[in-house]
Amino acid sequence: MLPSSHQPQRRFIALIILAMSALISLLPPRPMAAQPSAGFASAVACLEGDLSLVTTCFADTIFAPVPANDPALVRVTISGVKQPLAPIGTTSGGFEHRIATNSGIGSVYGLAYDDGAISGVQRVFAAAFTRRFTSFGPLGEGGVYEYRFSDGQWHTSFTVPNLNNNRSDSDPYDRAILAHIGRTGLGDMEISPDGTTLYIVNLAARLLERYDISQPQPKRLNPVSIPIELISVNGPTLNDLQPFALEFAPVTQSNESPRLFVGITDVAYRSLAQPAAHVLEWQ
Repeated sequence: MLPSSHQPQRRFIALIILAMSALISLLPPRPMAAQPSAGFASAVACLEGDLSLVTTCFADTIFAPVPANDPALVRVTISGVKQPLAPIGTTSGGFEHRIATNSGIGSVYGLAYDDGAISGVQRVFAAAFTRRFTSFGPLGEGGVYEYRFSDGQWHTSFTVPNLNNNRSDSDPYDRAILAHIGRTGLGDMEISPDGTTLYIVNLAARLLERYDISQPQPKRLNPVSIPIELISVNGPTLNDLQPFALEFAPVTQSNESPRLFVGITDVAYRSLAQPAAHVLEWQ
């Protein structure tokens, strides 16, 4: 049982799990035989083969830091294939190794798949995420990395500016970071249906970062503000609203405008109301 001082953190994490389930990005099926014994069936012809997915991997850090070789990204298939794609890369976590320099991509959460049709680079983007006892990668709190299929390696991609490392070197048990999880750094990210723009939630600034990914090297565009005042004009409630998740609606017609949904939690720290979840739509 968590002490009462940790109840808000637990409620917030529960909301993230329930309302922000954008962890998995679909990858192209590998040329493998179908596995009827796996218990899955699909009416979609292109998914009749072995489905291949990539997801972030969270280690258990309640009692100990993350081992250096723990995977940050893994590929899994319905048939049971498990393939680490990138290591976390920290050797001790805690206060001694806040940055996993040149050894891994650190803690990541948001994922986005670029099929390479526009950029010419087939890759999965992964955004840094603040976690206790888990270091950031070499790009720090605002780091975005990419796993490229051409060479089967992870690479540093870019850093979202004006994000600071909130960890203190004098905090061996990493307790202070608990107040920043889900509220600083980067959240979810998605690529626009036309494959040209990468959107990332800037958690601390509560806005959408945008990057042009039509070329191999992403280029930062002007951010987009999130009008959380549409949800409430109450001061304490506004302070408790936290954008986190992104998802584009499927485009069914060529002349249809893209619709981006932004998932927002009301963590109810200051307003003393019940935690809630909201969704805003941006066209």
